[in-house]
Amino acid sequence: MLDIMLAKGRDRRVKAGHPWIFSNEIDKLAGDRTPGIAARVNDASGRLLGCGYYNPHSLIAVRLLSRTERSPDQADLFQERLAAAQALREQLYPGQTTYRLVHGEGDFLPGLVIDRYGDYLSVQLLTAGMDLRWPLLQEILVKQFAPQGIMLRNDASVRLLEGLQEERRVAYGTVPDRCPYQENGLSFFADLPTGQKTGAFLDQKANHQLLAPLCAGATVLDCFCYSGSWGIHAAAYGAKEVTCLDISLSAINLAGEHAQVNQLADRVRFETVDVFDRLRSLKQEGKTFDVIILDPP
Repeated sequence: MLDIMLAKGRDRRVKAGHPWIFSNEIDKLAGDRTPGIAARVNDASGRLLGCGYYNPHSLIAVRLLSRTERSPDQADLFQERLAAAQALREQLYPGQTTYRLVHGEGDFLPGLVIDRYGDYLSVQLLTAGMDLRWPLLQEILVKQFAPQGIMLRNDASVRLLEGLQEERRVAYGTVPDRCPYQENGLSFFADLPTGQKTGAFLDQKANHQLLAPLCAGATVLDCFCYSGSWGIHAAAYGAKEVTCLDISLSAINLAGEHAQVNQLADRVRFETVDVFDRLRSLKQEGKTFDVIILDPP
């Protein structure tokens, strides 16, 4: 394990709870400096601050996984974190099997994103530390969740900053081109192999519900709609007219299918356009909406 000592006065943020160590906060390094290697972090006086993994290629040099001597190479640490993440989702979404299972630092597993679509898992390994530990993680995921398939969506450009290559591959079992799932009583399909990010935007699951009190009888504009999850929710919550915009024809086609499947096609229309250009033309037309969904902002 790599031993790291921070510079004097550069440990206050970490002691306050932040899980990152930046490269300019490090004073001394002793040991193997392989990207992703387990690291023990100490303050300038030698007091232990925690353990994580190190990457010399990244401005974020260390990401902490524990505030003790527990190494990120210990299987039981990942087993406990994944079990805690699952328990929290079961509390938030009782009886459901589609949700973001792991959301990086939010679940004390920095660099790891896992979306669960029932019997299928879509995984992103965004750091060298998590990428190095994928064989261990896969073994634990298979044992704890017994999935039919695991899709690795390691095609995020942030991996390049970690010195990693981008890739997409089925890591375990088989993964269908279209994975059906339910959200808030609505039916959708996720494209795990080739869709955006991890197939759908399950991190917006709770946010979609925020539309409910806003949409009754409203006109709604959904910008960058992708597969239409925001717009479909708006229509289901009573919007009288929803306009969905996206530059991707394949995304618009999938969104249209979602409107049909949920019997909402009479209130949702789609435009395959450059959203920025369309927003300018809508302004010129004097067109207004009661609710505008702008994700990303």
